[in-house]
Amino acid sequence: MKNITNEIKNNRLTHLIVFFVAFCSINLFPMRMTERGKISVKRWTGQLQKEEALRIKRDLLIFLDDSEKNEKEFGFTGSSLVAAIVPKAAPIIVSTSLLNNITTVNEKTRYYIANAVFQSDQWIVKKINNSLILLIPVNYLQALNINAEQVKIFDSTMGIDTVSDVELQLGLKVNHMETLAHQSMTFTTHLTRKFLGYFYTSSETTELGLADYFVNALDTIFCKRLDYQDRNINIPEWIVYVSGHGGLLHSVVDLSFEDFKKLLQFLNSNLNIQLLVINSCYAAGVNANKIYGEIQQGTQEYYSFPIIIRALNDTVASSIASKVEIKGFWNVEIDLALYINFPEFFKKAKELEGNYGEIIKSLTVWNSIENTPQIKLPGMEWFSVIDVDRKIVSIGSTLVKTRDPQKSLDVISFFKKDPETMLLYTDNIPFELVVNSSKMKAVVSMVSPQLTEGNETKVINDVYTRIKKISSIQNFSEVLRWFKPVMLSEHVRKGFFIDEIGENKDIIIFRGYDGNMMIYYRDKDGVAFTAKLGEKELREQKEILFDTIDKGSESDKSYQSWRDGYLKLTEKREKEKEEISEQIKKIEDVQQKKREVQKALKEAYTVSEPSVD
Repeated sequence: MKNITNEIKNNRLTHLIVFFVAFCSINLFPMRMTERGKISVKRWTGQLQKEEALRIKRDLLIFLDDSEKNEKEFGFTGSSLVAAIVPKAAPIIVSTSLLNNITTVNEKTRYYIANAVFQSDQWIVKKINNSLILLIPVNYLQALNINAEQVKIFDSTMGIDTVSDVELQLGLKVNHMETLAHQSMTFTTHLTRKFLGYFYTSSETTELGLADYFVNALDTIFCKRLDYQDRNINIPEWIVYVSGHGGLLHSVVDLSFEDFKKLLQFLNSNLNIQLLVINSCYAAGVNANKIYGEIQQGTQEYYSFPIIIRALNDTVASSIASKVEIKGFWNVEIDLALYINFPEFFKKAKELEGNYGEIIKSLTVWNSIENTPQIKLPGMEWFSVIDVDRKIVSIGSTLVKTRDPQKSLDVISFFKKDPETMLLYTDNIPFELVVNSSKMKAVVSMVSPQLTEGNETKVINDVYTRIKKISSIQNFSEVLRWFKPVMLSEHVRKGFFIDEIGENKDIIIFRGYDGNMMIYYRDKDGVAFTAKLGEKELREQKEILFDTIDKGSESDKSYQSWRDGYLKLTEKREKEKEEISEQIKKIEDVQQKKREVQKALKEAYTVSEPSVD
């Protein structure tokens, strides 16, 4: 009788749970319940445990580069590659020329890489194609209970649509790839080059710095979701990190924009991606608009996974490496990218899923403004800055439009924090900014320059951000140091025009062709001054040393030219804004018409439909 009673109670509880879950799925989840609340409900019902049991995580590092050949020191991508190789954190897909280069950079490094890292019992090396290698740490396979001997097998008779169990377990088509022997990895440079370079061939495309050979090989590298059908092996979820050089209006991670979009589409359509991290110069700004689309034009793309870029805007990404001594039998000193900790990154990505601020800390130089990470969440049109330590504030067009220009904005009071960085998402701030901060380090323009495209030409226009007035407890020199102008290319710059800072007026700040920071301003008496500052002066000079500009001099003409040029640029930008507003209205009208047509079709073809609130 007791068992029957318990069964009845269990049935009632089951029905209650089913009703509660059904009710939540219809009403609460999409409307009121937070993500934490959804997880709590799933955990209570056991749904979360079932989902976690089916989730198999896989890690992957990708380094693409053909430009760092014959360098004496590690470059941007090579430095990160070494930081991945030494701890053996995960499988690595790498351009053959890049791997070849880091083993021949210098004598000490060659000895260490060739004899400590690539010992035959520690790595399995696979040839993907003539320009691409897959490195698999044996300890990574052991942690996954995957048989290394099965991974080493190469079967040239396997078709592209045939996959083995071990390939499905790892998620990579390793049995389709030739396994490279370790015997030729000896102490000599000649044989080291032979091991890595005997099948390496340059092409016109790779000479231009584009790794199309990676995108063209995607089908031969990864096991797709379709491959797991009718197989008793769970589909893995991937945490992927991709690094490579980027060029303004040219490339990101050594891929052309079209190839990069092909990569994103492949990942979205064929794999389960938990997180994708991009490390490249010019990964944001104009390049991002070319890849992900523009909201103003209604061309934005959506992906089912979060994408993090280590880039704030149209800037180069810094790669800070430090010389360290690696203890052990090979007691050598090599350059390591100490700011990257790949094992910690993968560990946090698995344990702290969704806490992207904490996850990305392992890969980011936080004192480098240009490397401030941004994230594009699934279903979102834009990238948002990840403010881990709540040190960033942003001023955008909405705030500018809704605020009385006659009223000043006290940054600390308004945002309720004393920030280190201020991001400006508009090119015109028509009210006074009161910044009584002792922590402020950077003011960065997030406005991307406008691109004018002709039949065979692309022209990027200068962009300046104008601020009506700045008041601060800091002196004039310290306030000027906040501003981070950018030289995008030989002929394009992002600068600042500030009407007033204290008693000084008409302040212009930009980067010159030589990379130095140029400043012009007039004092209360109308006397003009200028200063040219390199990185050393910016670091060491407490007070910026200005030179007086004589009337009629070349400097005076330059100052006048900059002021006139800026005012013309402002007029042009205002006209462009009006045109963009008209474009947005047209897009909204088209979208509204589409919704009306969809609604009419739905009503016409629906016989009966349950009414759900």
